[in-house]
Amino acid sequence: MSGKKFFSRKSWFAILFFFVAVLLLTRLDYLINNTFYSYGLVFSYGWYREYTLLYSLSYQLVIFLLLLWTHNKYLLLATEAFVFSATQDLIFFGLWCGRFPPADWTWMLSYEMLGFWTTSTQLFASILVNGLVFGFCAWRYKASIITH
Repeated sequence: MSGKKFFSRKSWFAILFFFVAVLLLTRLDYLINNTFYSYGLVFSYGWYREYTLLYSLSYQLVIFLLLLWTHNKYLLLATEAFVFSATQDLIFFGLWCGRFPPADWTWMLSYEMLGFWTTSTQLFASILVNGLVFGFCAWRYKASIITH
């Protein structure tokens, strides 16, 4: 095998940066969705749509900047899978709220499509998607070393 590493030092720093960004963005989400309601915030699809768009774009900006910095397509795939699978919602509830919703996650697109979505299905989907993507990246990396 060659001395080529699956993730370079720069990629490891990028992963650390990504998780710091996830912590900051989920904390901001907690501030909006929990704290502000105690100060009288009233839910409205008007502000919620714009907030959700900006929240999603913030993740995409972080991922894009990491791609520009590292040029690592596997890191791109892994971070996109993390966000696409809504794994950050598990961090939001587990870390910031201290509990998971006891009922359906009605705000999720998966709920609209399937008619149900719970903490258990979210946990299963996150593990499945992230595990498959990591496995694929490791497999492709190993294949690239063998062929070179």
